[in-house]
Formats: sequence, C-alpha cells, structure tokens
Amino acid sequence: MPATLQLIRKWHWPEQEQATNLTMRFDYCFDKDVTRDEIISHCIKQSKQLCS
Repeated sequence: MPATLQLIRKWHWPEQEQATNLTMRFDYCFDKDVTRDEIISHCIKQSKQLCS
C-alpha cells in the first residue's frame, strides 16, 4: 500500500455532523537534476491540471 494512502487512513479527521464526499490531491514535486525554480514551475503547472 502506498505510503500516502496509509497516512490518509491513519489521519485524525475532525468529527462532522454529516458525511461528506471529498477529493484530495497530493502532488509530489522533486527531482535532483533540476533547479529549485524548475521544480516550482513544474509544481505550479501540475496544480492546475484536473484530478482524474
């Protein structure tokens, strides 16, 4: 099981009066062969894409 999925399942979710459907998106942005500016640019572009 991916580490992110394990983390989400163990997450402490606040109590809610009503069940809520939601979508969460986790973007990972890292690469050792590019500059910090290139990583940030990539992350910004990635964040504008639709979730599937």
